[in-house]
Amino acid sequence: MHQRREEVIHYIYGKYGPHSAGLAASLIT
Repeated sequence: MHQRREEVIHYIYGKYGPHSAGLAASLIT
């Protein structure tokens, strides 16, 4: 799951930018 989590964060970061990536990281953690 942790590997996938990084993939997801990178994907969101690229698609929506750092702010949304931070939000997603908070939600998933």
